[in-house]
Amino acid sequence: MMVACKLKVKPTNKLFSLITQKNYRQEIIKTQINDSLIRPEGILWDDFCYNIFLKNESLRDKNIIKDTILYYENLHKKLRNKDFKYYRTITEILINKLKIYEELYRNYKTENNFDTLKVLIHKADKQFQTLEKAFSDRWHNCYKPFGLEIIQARLVYQKIRANELLYHIDLYEQKHINSIDFCEEKPQKHQYLSLKFNEIAFSAKNA
Repeated sequence: MMVACKLKVKPTNKLFSLITQKNYRQEIIKTQINDSLIRPEGILWDDFCYNIFLKNESLRDKNIIKDTILYYENLHKKLRNKDFKYYRTITEILINKLKIYEELYRNYKTENNFDTLKVLIHKADKQFQTLEKAFSDRWHNCYKPFGLEIIQARLVYQKIRANELLYHIDLYEQKHINSIDFCEEKPQKHQYLSLKFNEIAFSAKNA
C-alpha cells in the first residue's frame, strides 16, 4: 500500500540537500528546460526534414521559434555549473534544431544561401553524438542495459535525418532538383500526433 501526504511547508535548500545530497536552487534551474513555449521533447524528436511538430507550432504563433530560441539561450547562460553539463548539451541541441528550422525556411526559395544552415547541420550531427554518449553513460550508472537501445536508436536516427536534410540541400543548390518536396508541405491546423504520446517520435502520422 502506498501512502501519500502533502507538506504544508516549502522544501528549504537545507532540507532538500539533506534528503537528496543536491542543491535545491540548482535543481530548479535544471527543470526550467521544460518551461519554454515549445515542449522540448517535441523539438528534440522532431524530424529534421519533415518538421511536422515545429511547422504546426509556428502556425500557432509566428514568433514562437524566435522566442523559444531566446528562452533557451538565456537558460544556457544559467547552466554554467559543471554539474549542468548534460542539461547544457540538451539545451544546445534544442537551440540548434530551432535555428536549423528557422534558417531552412528563411533561405528556401528566397536567399538560397545555405552556408550557415550547413554549418548548423554539421554541428547537430556532433551534438547528437555527444548526447548519445552522455545519455548512455548516465544509463549505465543507474540501470540494467535493457531499454537503452530505444533511446540510442532515436538519437542515431536524428543524426541520419540531419544528414538526409544536408543531402537534399546539396541537390537543390546544384540544381539537380527544382524544389525540396518536404519544404513545400504546408503546416497543418492540428498536430499529427498529440503531445500526450510522449513515447512516440513526433514526425510520424498517427494511423
